[in-house]
Amino acid sequence: MIGGVPVIRDTVVSKPRDPAAWTETAIPRSSTHQAQQFLLPREREIVNQVLTTYFTDLNPYRAIFDEADVREKIDVLYSSISSDGDVRASVAAGKHHDVIDDSGFLCCVYLILALGTLCVQNRRIHQAERVEEIWPSHEEFYDLALALKPDLQNSISTLQALLILHWYLFTEVWDIYNLKRD
Repeated sequence: MIGGVPVIRDTVVSKPRDPAAWTETAIPRSSTHQAQQFLLPREREIVNQVLTTYFTDLNPYRAIFDEADVREKIDVLYSSISSDGDVRASVAAGKHHDVIDDSGFLCCVYLILALGTLCVQNRRIHQAERVEEIWPSHEEFYDLALALKPDLQNSISTLQALLILHWYLFTEVWDIYNLKRD
């Protein structure tokens, strides 16, 4: 309880709109000693396009992340998942365990993909291009990031996650405000 108000820790990830678009795995968490569901988009090519859009069009204005570092860690996340959806024991116990155990970074991944997806979708709408139906919505990435919020600990990646969360929320509120004004 905080100030007499019960705190509910919502770490349950809502079901994605299209489960076939995701690779699901259970990541062992050292903070809780339990496995936590983690979803990654299946389409690595689109992930790379969205990352390129984020780092080309958005990150220069709020340089929160180093592109090479983020891409390397995302590669670790994808390489850590075996074909049957389990975390490979070699990665879970090895030098990259810090990547899969860092809730702040995992939250950042979802928020980078949310903002990158929002940017790609806005560009395609303005250019009258078809938006990918197989790609998750930016809201799905946002929901997944929020599910990790209770596990955030004091770290640089948590600060980065909170900064990019603020940016995402500002973007969403600004869009809603502009729609109401029109």
